[in-house]
Amino acid sequence: MASKPVISLLLTAHREGLVAHKTMLSLFDAAKPLGEQDAPYEILVHIDNGDDATSGYFARYDNDPRISVFHNHFGDLGMSRNFLAQQARGTYVAFLDADDLVSPNWLVTALDLLVASPDEVIVHPAAVLIFQHSGGSAPVLWLQNPSNDKWLDTQIMLGHNRWAAVYATTRELVCRLPYQPTGKGIGYEDWSFNTQTVAAGVRHAAAPDTVMFYRKRNNSLLQQSDQQHVLQPYCDLFDIMQINNHQPEALPPSSDLAQVSRNRPLPLRIASTMVRLVARQPLLRRVVRRPYELLVRGRRLRQLRDRVPPYVVNAWAKMNAIERQLYPTLGTLFAVTQFQPDDPTMGQIFQQLVRPLNTLPDYVFLVPCLAPSDVIQALLNYLWALKQTRPDWAVAVIGTVPSLNDSAVELPDDVSYLDFGNLTAGLADHERDILMSRLIVQMRTTRWHIINSEEAYRWMSRHARYVTGHGYTVNVSVFPQTVAQPTDGPVDTEYDDPLLIDIYPLVNKILTNSEAFAQEIVGRNGFASSRCIGHSMPTEADRNESSDNGIWRRFVDEIRTDLDDSDPPRAK
Repeated sequence: MASKPVISLLLTAHREGLVAHKTMLSLFDAAKPLGEQDAPYEILVHIDNGDDATSGYFARYDNDPRISVFHNHFGDLGMSRNFLAQQARGTYVAFLDADDLVSPNWLVTALDLLVASPDEVIVHPAAVLIFQHSGGSAPVLWLQNPSNDKWLDTQIMLGHNRWAAVYATTRELVCRLPYQPTGKGIGYEDWSFNTQTVAAGVRHAAAPDTVMFYRKRNNSLLQQSDQQHVLQPYCDLFDIMQINNHQPEALPPSSDLAQVSRNRPLPLRIASTMVRLVARQPLLRRVVRRPYELLVRGRRLRQLRDRVPPYVVNAWAKMNAIERQLYPTLGTLFAVTQFQPDDPTMGQIFQQLVRPLNTLPDYVFLVPCLAPSDVIQALLNYLWALKQTRPDWAVAVIGTVPSLNDSAVELPDDVSYLDFGNLTAGLADHERDILMSRLIVQMRTTRWHIINSEEAYRWMSRHARYVTGHGYTVNVSVFPQTVAQPTDGPVDTEYDDPLLIDIYPLVNKILTNSEAFAQEIVGRNGFASSRCIGHSMPTEADRNESSDNGIWRRFVDEIRTDLDDSDPPRAK
């Protein structure tokens, strides 16, 4: 096209092969209304580390004046999008991955919103239908809502990515707020881009009645990110000190939810009661079988319309002309599940979690809890010793398992205790991992010390690439434990086997409560003896007599050497 395009359609490709043909057909259909509105466009394709099948498919467009194809070896989807934005000539850009599909009204509706908007905006499809390539699982419907006020979006996005990767906006915005590079344990470029733009005050909108069809594949980038345990990078939107400036919000009590049910219209409450009564009475069910079936069917259809809007069903049916896997049969519609990432609960938990922090800590201990034990006495020794050797350091303790006895132990006044275990007790494992990851990344602390916390060991093991890539110093304290067995008698068990073995390459020093035990774990595990150090642990009485007690003074001198042997900067 000779004239300057109004909008550039930017397609990122990798190893889609002939699946990309369906995406191109979908893109051509969505571009037709642009021509009808006399809105010139261009199509730019970027193939990043493409295989022969993908490069061979796009070679057919070499002589098509509408389409330009680029090849690179970034190995980074965000960098591919940055490259395409830099090459684009249009005032506006619209991104699409080479295995996804969009409804025919997507581009023209998004462009109309962009042109009419008085402020900077990113436009998303109103709905995302997630379908499994080659079948195997029920479709998932994601209704994308516009952005809220910045604080509510912050709470939601602490735990959820609010918008998918298909969007349209100005070229200038993407060039000004480019995707951040991944690697060194960093990923989730779409989530990071969304948080970055919300932090910059950019509004997100949904184009009415438009649909994206997201093809879920076993080797998708999102699945690879999950499997590789990558993290989002630090983001100003989740700055801990800014979050602490907001008053914590209580969740609505369950009684309020019950009141909503009682406030339903009287006819609906009567009909619901009748349905329940008929369902419980076999004789009555036979007498009114046909009316009952019609009532239930009508009720289910009304619920279905609420769950799957008609515009989604219509676009879904039309997409069958391109993708035969897509067709909304009644059975398929009833099988649809909903994904709605607009719940601020995880963000509210995070806010309560970091509230004890008055400043970002310089040294963090990870312990199971503060229930009285020899382990906690060791923790108190470390805390009081650090208070003497590095009074300028802010120190925090994170408890990783629920406990009812944390109040029984008193920490030094200037030490912050973050009760991760109790605050996240009702969350799923992956949600706990998200919040622990968010906490560790946003603290930007590089000095960590694990004391018998299984969850901390497993987090470090999952995210080893991030830990090594960001210069973390990880110290570990291991203590001998005896566990009673019901039949064979007591056995010795410690966290050095296998948890410490799993993260040994990450560990700076291993501290124990005796030189003999240090040598024992060296011999049992093959650890380097220079990294295993035994301390004679002072008692509480030794600590309280610190000014005149040689045991305490010797311990403090040892801690000065063993815990204060490096002064790394905050993680980037």
